[in-house]
Amino acid sequence: MARGPNNLSAMFAGLEEPPKKPGPLLNYDPPVGDAEAVELFAKARAGETGAATAVRSLIVQRGWVETIGNVGAEAARLLIADATAGDVVWKTAIDAKMLALSRELDGAGESLLEKLLIRRVLNGWLAVHLLEIRQTARPPAQIKEREYLDRAVSRAQKRFTEAITGLARVRRLKLPVVLAQVNITGKTTTTNIVDLQRVPSEQTELADAERLQLPR
Repeated sequence: MARGPNNLSAMFAGLEEPPKKPGPLLNYDPPVGDAEAVELFAKARAGETGAATAVRSLIVQRGWVETIGNVGAEAARLLIADATAGDVVWKTAIDAKMLALSRELDGAGESLLEKLLIRRVLNGWLAVHLLEIRQTARPPAQIKEREYLDRAVSRAQKRFTEAITGLARVRRLKLPVVLAQVNITGKTTTTNIVDLQRVPSEQTELADAERLQLPR
């Protein structure tokens, strides 16, 4: 094997090369016909002073915040695209189901925190079931791969359950802080005031039943 200086120089030159910086996970390009956006995106990506601020304003003006900035919805879209592999029929059906679930979960007057948690619930539901389909429709041939997929299903289920629990907890805290019970015995009226936020979560049902005199 040759050990000349040229080979050593080439070897050290390779070691000195900095690692390549990975590109963005997703690349958003403006419509081809939108010359202003095309130019502004290019300037911002080139690091031109003030271009990033101008891009932010443009994205808001064009109504692209949900399209580009909603990473939760984008994650769901990528999951669906990966699973359906271009099957328009299946993709359309999953989109319709996700929309139906979203409407069922999203009531009137939902807070921003609830909306964020609803997205976590939807994405969790999607991830769990797509992994289960992959596990049964295309089971890996190798044992290690099957075990890895099984652990992935378990982790996805855990995150899904945590999202549901988080949403339920937030909604429970939105209940009226004061619960009044009026007991009328002859001419005597008694009002009991209950602060639900001071009752430990695991005792809330029991406390409510006692105060409201409901069967448990």
